[in-house]
Amino acid sequence: MALRMTNDDELATVANAIRSKGGTSAALGFPTGMANAIGALNVGTGLSPAASAADIRSGKKAVVDRTTLTGSMTEKAAATYNTSSSDQSISANQFLAGAQTIKAVTTSNIDAANIKKGVTVKVGDANSAGRIKDVTGTYTSDATAAAGDIRNGKTAYVNGSKLTGSMTEKAAATYNTSTSDQSVAANQYLTGAQTIKGVYTSNIEAANIKRGVTVKVGDSSNTGRIKNVTGTCAYSPVLNTVTRTFEPSVVTVSCAGYYCVGVNASEAVSQNEQISQVLKAYDEDNNQISFPGGGCYVSGNWIYIIGNSVTAVAYTVAKFELSIRTATVV
Repeated sequence: MALRMTNDDELATVANAIRSKGGTSAALGFPTGMANAIGALNVGTGLSPAASAADIRSGKKAVVDRTTLTGSMTEKAAATYNTSSSDQSISANQFLAGAQTIKAVTTSNIDAANIKKGVTVKVGDANSAGRIKDVTGTYTSDATAAAGDIRNGKTAYVNGSKLTGSMTEKAAATYNTSTSDQSVAANQYLTGAQTIKGVYTSNIEAANIKRGVTVKVGDSSNTGRIKNVTGTCAYSPVLNTVTRTFEPSVVTVSCAGYYCVGVNASEAVSQNEQISQVLKAYDEDNNQISFPGGGCYVSGNWIYIIGNSVTAVAYTVAKFELSIRTATVV
């Protein structure tokens, strides 16, 4: 057997290699120190837990308990996962040799206004990565309104379409009483109050209407109603005023109380023709006489002078002038 001489440098190189593997910095003598250090090296024995071939990547090698193992770990190549209505998974206990790409949820126009009212769908929430949100629909397909059913200038959505209202509008108006009917047209929106003026009447009473004639007037005791008024007046609506003068012999009125002066019956006016009368007395100088009792009046064929019940005063009457308002008897 041939012998080979080593020098210190070579021995130092071997010692450094042993120290590097053994994790020590102790001085190693030759040959015993080095032999012991090599014997203490861990070269795959006593490992726990020990790797098996399945724990090592396929095709790769490793020494376990001084045994060389070739890896048989299951590997998975790159794959892409599209969205699906059922769950998908990447199995455990395998080595991912390629990236596993899970496709993003692509949505478009999934808005409440585009989904049927009352239906809730789940979509990706663009504002929250990896989250799903519910969208409840507001879209209706059973709406029936048209532009003419919506107030003018107002907007609304009907069956997914935006409509601008064109409803006819009517401002405030006043309707005076008329001999013909008036109406407020249908199919329009009243922007102001419609005022129907009341029926204003005055003195429309039976006593002021020709007998037998019936008129219709507003009934103030019954709102919104019309009542009939049948006339009881016995005179035509055309009235006349006549003046008659009586010139008896000079009459001296000297007694208190009533004083009667006879009048020619042919000059009297039937009382059922009279509406009103005014009787004036004059003296010989044609000055009107004022009686203290309040005046004088005609009744039948007599003129009555109202005297003063306290003091008797003498009056000389030369003329009576009677003004009578009359009407034709019906």
